[in-house]
Amino acid sequence: MSMYEKYKGTIYDFSDRSKMRGNWFAILVIAASADESDDYAEKIVVCKQLRKMQEYFQCGECKEHFGKYLGTNPPEEEIDLPNGLLDWAIDFLNSVSERTGHELYDRKVLHTMFHNPGLMLCETQCKGGTAQGVPLGPGGTNTQKTSSYTVTSRRHNK
Repeated sequence: MSMYEKYKGTIYDFSDRSKMRGNWFAILVIAASADESDDYAEKIVVCKQLRKMQEYFQCGECKEHFGKYLGTNPPEEEIDLPNGLLDWAIDFLNSVSERTGHELYDRKVLHTMFHNPGLMLCETQCKGGTAQGVPLGPGGTNTQKTSSYTVTSRRHNK
């Protein structure tokens, strides 16, 4: 049984395209990524990104709760700890889940998922996925050659 099959349809299935699940996914990805870096400045940038996300949150109630959590639990205080930002994000996620009566996330599962890119590849029939027979390399990266393309700035296309 693949990791995706094991967690499909559960709270660990981040293929759900709703806005809130997408925000949680982004928070967990940037937190785990920053934790993997030895660059203190990068971790500070991630803390600023988290604060900026809260500023632009579309749901007023969620925005308020996010702001209160940031005020009570500043992510900057976690950056010197191993997995500090990812643990901060998981604690935040679980605080919301607890408040809303939802199932809590297992820290070990999320650590495994967000420190191993490609581990949770979906198995739907979309282009380029494993269901189409595209070979995937380490970390779930596509090893198939693609054609070249040119990117131009809109500024130069007037």
